[in-house]
This record gives sequence, structure tokens and C-alpha cells, in this order.
Amino acid sequence: MDPHRPTEDERRLCSLLTKACAELEKREDPSTPVPLWKFLRDRIPEIQAGTIRKIHQKELWRIFAPSSEWDDLGGGADLGNSLFEVLNRLYGN
Repeated sequence: MDPHRPTEDERRLCSLLTKACAELEKREDPSTPVPLWKFLRDRIPEIQAGTIRKIHQKELWRIFAPSSEWDDLGGGADLGNSLFEVLNRLYGN
């Protein structure tokens, strides 16, 4: 079987998630059991390999949906909107 070749949207999503991880890592409370930036970082190789589970797709969508967790954490609006746009194309209902 041929290895998964990420689509343009998947490559863009990985790039945006990398930026989101860097933004969150600077601000997030280190005592959080599983910091959000680690969850996001762990999804990047799954997206690249085409092995991301449906539950994680839905969780990413939920995190970056308007007025959701990303906004609650004070994440950048432009980055959040860009992420949601790509996530909605890839994993939206």
C-alpha cells in the first residue's frame, strides 16, 4: 500500500497547528495534566500519515470552533479562524 500523501489542506493544518502549539506552550499552565499544546502536537504526525482518529478530528474541530476553547485560552483570533476554516473543510460535518 502506498504511504499517505498529505493534501494541501492537511499540510496547511499541520503548519497552523505548529504555530498554535508554540503560542500555547508559552502561556499554558505547566501543572495542567495534559497541556493542550501537547495534544495538538501529537496530532500532527497522525494528520501527516493519514491515521488521525475520528475522535481526534472532532476534538480539533471543537477546540478551534468559534467562541470555543481556543478563544477561552486567549489564542490569536486570526490563527484560530484559519485553523477552523481548514478543520471545517477537512473534518466538518
